[in-house]
Amino acid sequence: MKYLLRYSYYIGIALVFAALISLLTNEIRYELIAPFSLLGYMIRLYDDLFDYDTDTKKKLLDKSAMKMLLIIFSIVYFVVNIIFFRIDGLICLVPLAYVFLENHFEVMKLFFLTIVCALYLAMYTKLQGLWIILFLCGTLLISVGFFIFKRLRPVKR
Repeated sequence: MKYLLRYSYYIGIALVFAALISLLTNEIRYELIAPFSLLGYMIRLYDDLFDYDTDTKKKLLDKSAMKMLLIIFSIVYFVVNIIFFRIDGLICLVPLAYVFLENHFEVMKLFFLTIVCALYLAMYTKLQGLWIILFLCGTLLISVGFFIFKRLRPVKR
């Protein structure tokens, strides 16, 4: 439970992106909060699991608990997408696979946010128009900026 509370800001991030997509589609998209939150937690869990042996920080969960949470969150993510989006919810398999691949290929981390936002936006509207293009470019800039920030900051020991 401490782990989920420690990273509860992922829910806030999910709220922000659900609100932005709501603005772009002119309708409240509350159903995006759960999938975006779950994706955030899965990214964090898989990153922590991937770096488990080399990470020097205190670990809140052991490897088996992380794997179990990843499995549970993946199943819940899949089910939530099917409930909210019916057959279109199968598109959730793309971000799910992406989460597991991005730690093996670092460059994939740059495009995750943009791809996820584009996939979910495409369920509601066509990916055209100035504001949608600017939003997607903004998500790419955020990802690139965060990637650079993570690489340039000094390592905490």
